[in-house]
Amino acid sequence: MDFDQIITSRRSIRFFSSKPVATDLLTEILTLANYAPSWSDSQPWQVYLAQGETLAKIKAAHQKATAAKLATSPTLAPMRRRFWEDFARENMHNNSEAMRAFVGGAENLTEFNQAQTDLFNAPVICYLTIPQKAPEWSLFDLGLFSQSLTLAAKSRGVDSIIAYELIKYTDQLKATLQIPASENLIAGIALGYRDSHALNDYQSPRRPLAEFVHKFD
Repeated sequence: MDFDQIITSRRSIRFFSSKPVATDLLTEILTLANYAPSWSDSQPWQVYLAQGETLAKIKAAHQKATAAKLATSPTLAPMRRRFWEDFARENMHNNSEAMRAFVGGAENLTEFNQAQTDLFNAPVICYLTIPQKAPEWSLFDLGLFSQSLTLAAKSRGVDSIIAYELIKYTDQLKATLQIPASENLIAGIALGYRDSHALNDYQSPRRPLAEFVHKFD
């Protein structure tokens, strides 16, 4: 698979099979991701890999918290869509409408909602942190690391999804994964192999370059 194919074929997988990801393959993926650039080569990231019994415990706690409608505790608070800039809100709306049309209506998104509660049935989740003593630039660095990780995974035939659902209950996760108080849990990336669910073939719409590229000669 060439680089263009890796970029264009990578998509957020919402239904993973139960097939595990081999340890040596995870090592290869993380080794490649570690080449991501960062401010002054600070390399601020830490990765906590959850799988096996630990991940089963995390999933059970997540399901219980979701059913009880517990208050979420993400490090980075989400923002309600009505407060976003107009063009970004329109992009999100277009994606929601496209996804509903893809599955044949909002009523058919029940499985999708359940998949979120089940943390997409992923066999591996990478939880990413940066130090509390870090500039805002470290968030940018972590984004570069995250992109590198998902592309490295795709180059090895491993699928992924970066999702807020994975880190909604940060307090629980930090306790289970023994993440020090000095680190901020920022993101979660699920890894695994897609199953045959049709929604895994969904590709979100992309904006034309004319909408976001501003040229000055």
